[in-house]
Amino acid sequence: MISTSVLKRLLAVLACLLFALFSAWPALVVYTRVDGVLFPGSELSFRIPGNVGGVEIIPDDIVETLPGVEGQQFQFSDPANRINILVLGLDTRPEDATGESAQLTESKLTDTMFVVSVDPASKTSSIISFPRDLYVEIPFSETRILEDRINVAYECGVGPPSCREPYVDGGPGLAMATVEWNFDINIDHYVIIDWEGFKDLINTLGGVDIDVPEELGPPPAGNDVFDAFDDKIVPGGLQHMNGDQALGYSRYRNGPDGDFGRIRRQQQMMFAVLDKAVGLQILNPARLQDLWGQYRRTVITDIRDVQVPGLSLLAPDIGNDDIFTFAITQDDIRETLTRQGAEVLLPIHENVNLVIAEALADPQVRREGSRILVRNASGDPVLGARVYEYLVDQGVPIGQLFLEETAGVEVSASSTLTAIQQFRPAEYTLERLLNLLGLNETTVQQLAEAEAPRVEGGRAQLVIVVGEDFPIDAIQ
Repeated sequence: MISTSVLKRLLAVLACLLFALFSAWPALVVYTRVDGVLFPGSELSFRIPGNVGGVEIIPDDIVETLPGVEGQQFQFSDPANRINILVLGLDTRPEDATGESAQLTESKLTDTMFVVSVDPASKTSSIISFPRDLYVEIPFSETRILEDRINVAYECGVGPPSCREPYVDGGPGLAMATVEWNFDINIDHYVIIDWEGFKDLINTLGGVDIDVPEELGPPPAGNDVFDAFDDKIVPGGLQHMNGDQALGYSRYRNGPDGDFGRIRRQQQMMFAVLDKAVGLQILNPARLQDLWGQYRRTVITDIRDVQVPGLSLLAPDIGNDDIFTFAITQDDIRETLTRQGAEVLLPIHENVNLVIAEALADPQVRREGSRILVRNASGDPVLGARVYEYLVDQGVPIGQLFLEETAGVEVSASSTLTAIQQFRPAEYTLERLLNLLGLNETTVQQLAEAEAPRVEGGRAQLVIVVGEDFPIDAIQ
C-alpha cells in the first residue's frame, strides 16, 4: 500500500507541475485500483484490462523500461537521461473553450510555452519559460523554414491558410520541432492545457493563495483578464484566488514588464499551487477520482497512461526546493520590428544559450558550487577549448567552468601530464569529472587551498590540467 506521506508528495509534485508534467498521481490512483501493490518487484510486469474508468490501458502483459523501474539507478546527472516535456497553454477564450478534448485540437495561438525538464538522477526539475513574442525559425522541413513568433508554431502545425499546409505531426509536433531547432533541447513529450479546464481544477483544489508584490490593473479597455476582481484591480499583498482570478493573474501581460512579468506570475502560481496541495488532506478516493476527471479534461498529452507509473516513481522525492525556474528575460532579447511592422523579441542567442545551459546543467554539481578551471598544458592550442565545450555539453554548469590557455607554462612538477588538481573537497563533482573525462583516481592531486589559481568569483576548487597524454577519445 502507498503511505500517506508518499501520496502527499505525489499530490504536491502534480500540483507544482500542474501546467507541465504528466498525470503522475491521478494515474497512480487508477493503477492502484487495478493492482493493490503497484510495483511488486523491481520491474513493472502485470496484466491489466483494456479500459479503467474511461482511461486507455494497453490490454497485454506489459514490461516497460521506465524511469525508476527495473532498478534504473543513475549515478550521475546526464543530459541524455533527462525527461523534457513541452507545455503549451492555448489562447482559448470562455466563449470557445468547453474543456472538451476536441476543442483543444482547433487552430490556436499558444498563450504560454515552457519546458519542464526532469532529472531522474538528482530527483530535480527545471522549468524554462519562453516569451510568446520571441521571434524564431519555425522548421516545417530543412528547406522550408518560416520566421515568426514562437506562439504561432502550434497554430501553423495545424495548417491555417497563412501557413499554407499542415505539419506532418500537427500542431504539437511543430511546436516541439521549433523548440528543438532554435534552442537545442530534445523534447520527449508535450502537454496541451485548456485554460478553462485549469480554472475548474483550481476551484476543485479550493483556490490558491498568492502574495501579489504590487497592485495590478486595471487592464486596457476590452481586456477581460481581471473581470473576476473588484474594479478589475488585483490588490497588493496576500490574495486568495479562485479559478477565474488565478487564470486572470497568470495571463495578465499589460504591466510595464509585459510578457516577462507574466512569466514571473505564472511561475509564482506554480509554487502557490504546490503549497496548497501540500496542505490538503486529499486522501478520500472519491475526491481523488473527482480531481482525476478534472485533470483529464484539462490537458491533452502524448504521454500514455502506461508510461506514468515509472514517471510517478520520481514524484515522492521532488519537492519545492528541488524545482528550479528559469526564463528568457529582457537581458536575453532585443526588441525589433518585422518587415510588416509587428513588434517582436529577437533572441540574443549567446545569452539564451547560457540560460538553457544553466537550466539543464547537473544540479548536483551546481549544488556543490565548485569553481572548475580547465588549463591547457597539452601543446595543442585548441584542446583546452574542446574539453571546456564538451563539459558544458555534458551538463557542467557554465557559470562554474572557466578556461585558461597556458600552453608551455609550468603548472606543477608534471605540468605536461593530465591531472585533476583538487584544492577543496567536492566529492560528487570530482567523481563526475573523472567519469566524463575517462580518468581514474591516480590522476587526482591534492593541493593546498592557498595555492589555487584565481578565477572570476574567487579561487578555483578544481583544476583540470589537460596534458599531452589527455585521452582524446573520452570527448569524441
